[in-house]
Amino acid sequence: MNSVTARIAQGVTSIAAEDWEACSGTANPFVGHAFLSALETSRSVGGRSGWQALPVVVDGPDGKPAGIAPAYAKSHSQGEYVFDQGWADAWERAGGNIIPSFRSPRRSARCRARASSFATASRPPR
Repeated sequence: MNSVTARIAQGVTSIAAEDWEACSGTANPFVGHAFLSALETSRSVGGRSGWQALPVVVDGPDGKPAGIAPAYAKSHSQGEYVFDQGWADAWERAGGNIIPSFRSPRRSARCRARASSFATASRPPR
């Protein structure tokens, strides 16, 4: 039986651009390797930004990425659309710890799959 493996990569830059693009396609440049890796190399994400790139990769039976979902761990409450910094600051002053959250882009940008990855895979019976 052919198997697939899911893993969390250490950033977009740790994945070959051609593998990423084979999964993401070119319709949305904001989930492309060039854009997301530029966020890492410019330090817009990573380091002290509070955002750590942790894309989820599903490797197909051939060992190549068959699907990739851009994802980020967020370690603070700053920069949210819902401004909760006041609550987060009060919680930390009271001795609480902010629990990191895991974020993924919204809507169709979430997960992309290589077109040929599962073409020969058998489907389980319903």
